[in-house]
Amino acid sequence: MKTKQIFYAPITVAHRGASGRAPENTLAALQLAKESGAAWVEFDVMMLRDGEIIVMHDDTLDRTTNGHGAVAHHTYEQIQNLSAGAWFAPEFAREPIPTLAQFLEELERLELHFILEFKDNGSDIRQLVKNTLDLIEPQWEPEILQPIFFSENAEILKLVRQRFPEAILGQVVDKWDDDMWAHFLEQRFDIVCINQHELTKKRIHLFRDHHVSIACYTINDAEPYEELAHIAIDYIITDYPEFERALIK
Repeated sequence: MKTKQIFYAPITVAHRGASGRAPENTLAALQLAKESGAAWVEFDVMMLRDGEIIVMHDDTLDRTTNGHGAVAHHTYEQIQNLSAGAWFAPEFAREPIPTLAQFLEELERLELHFILEFKDNGSDIRQLVKNTLDLIEPQWEPEILQPIFFSENAEILKLVRQRFPEAILGQVVDKWDDDMWAHFLEQRFDIVCINQHELTKKRIHLFRDHHVSIACYTINDAEPYEELAHIAIDYIITDYPEFERALIK
């Protein structure tokens, strides 16, 4: 079987784009991530009632748009004219909620690699995975570089694996419990994406000993960023991807 391509380096990943300086999960955040020098971005996807896949983090529209209610209860026609940026700053008021198709087109234009996180917002996870991968498959060039897929929901990741056995998969862990280790080994996921407050030297060694890559989120201060950049972390997820460029200078 072909060996999976895992990227060992402190790779800076722009969290939901350059979300410290632009509204998260928008095309504007992608553009600023590129301008900040990022090569990688992370973003979230979920499914609307009509099966459309959009780029959004929350289960509801309330925090990051001028809409209200559960995302899963809306169609794209109902949300396409909402503002996804007015909450952040007036200059982003015209920023729409992007579809995954629009986001992928912009990623390709900007030549950005990506980590896609599936969000379980109560919709049919089988349909979520199918509709998402249907959009990604035409652009997938595994001999060059393939996308990475994250989720808190292990069942979603297993569905991705069923369709693409060589996919690189990472489980998101907000609170680490030592009882989780057996589960993690059983699932054979490639990456653990762990909250920075749950990362200890003991756990780093544990992951390393079992050849599990480490992604750490969300690093928004220069001091911990610099510290993590010099230890065995593979992906540093930050709202401010310009940290890396500042350290190089």
